[in-house]
Amino acid sequence: MHDFRVAVKRLRSYFKLYAAICGTEYHKKTFAQTTELFSVLGKHRNMEMSRDLLLSMVQKNREMLTPLLRYLESTLDEAAEYCRRSIKEYTMEELPKLTATVEEGLKDFSAEDVLGMTKSLIASSMERIRHDMAHFEEKSHLVRKALKDIFYWVKIFDDDEVLKKTEGKTADNILNRLGLIQDHEVMIKIVRSFRNTLLAKGTAEHEFIKKIEGRAKRKKKALLEQARDLTDKLISAS
Repeated sequence: MHDFRVAVKRLRSYFKLYAAICGTEYHKKTFAQTTELFSVLGKHRNMEMSRDLLLSMVQKNREMLTPLLRYLESTLDEAAEYCRRSIKEYTMEELPKLTATVEEGLKDFSAEDVLGMTKSLIASSMERIRHDMAHFEEKSHLVRKALKDIFYWVKIFDDDEVLKKTEGKTADNILNRLGLIQDHEVMIKIVRSFRNTLLAKGTAEHEFIKKIEGRAKRKKKALLEQARDLTDKLISAS
């Protein structure tokens, strides 16, 4: 599931690049079936990641997590069933059509043309990221999207053709932290929903899980500060 989701992210990013180079409009409906499967698999991934993150945060008194873990395991089983059904129904018809579209659209562009346009697009993306730095916490998801595209686009070319190795490594470190922030956000929402829906205020389980939420929020804040500092470093170097 993980490999499929990474492949879809790369595919969408590359098609954005293709659309920008060829002057066509990027439409999510181009990947309608693939995007649907990506979304279904993402639900399972979020539950699985939340469970693993939760276990990594709690070393003592794990028995207090038993009701929450049972809830997560049950939800994971349901999500897995949806995944199996969606995978079975997936036909991959979109991918050959997309490949043919890209090959036809790029046939009149030289490698130098593509490299030059990609550099220009990355420079524009860096400027948007620079602008978003003023409201980094609110716009960190936009920074992540832009950096993810840059990260994938750089992989098309040889080392140092688009970004220096040190800049690429910094971008990777930023993305890792922004990804962890997203994981913490998802876990917090799941845990809060469980607590508010099923646990009575004042019970030991309610208070225990509420403390976990507080720890997750503090960790998220620390990751955000690290990501902001690294992004500022990347922007200054570009």
